Amino acid sequence: MAKLMFWHKVQRFLAIAMGAFFGIFLGYCLWTAWDHMARPELYAMNSAPWWVGVLVYGIGCAICELVLLAGWLFARFRAGKVSPPDSDKK
Repeated sequence: MAKLMFWHKVQRFLAIAMGAFFGIFLGYCLWTAWDHMARPELYAMNSAPWWVGVLVYGIGCAICELVLLAGWLFARFRAGKVSPPDSDKK
């Protein structure tokens, strides 16, 4: 039973971490878009378009999300494999 609870806690932690990474990425995208609309002259000095930073950050977040998802799926698999002891067997 303790192993089952452990894997459920791991699953919950990884789900929260995935949501946090997605929220951070969304906030970064919104802030960058707002900053570009507010101060386009700062982004005009760069040779790359303004959205390249968002793209690179998005690729990094996607890699982190995939690693977390793989861990979450592994924890889900392990939680399904560990079964609670039968209460009627004594």
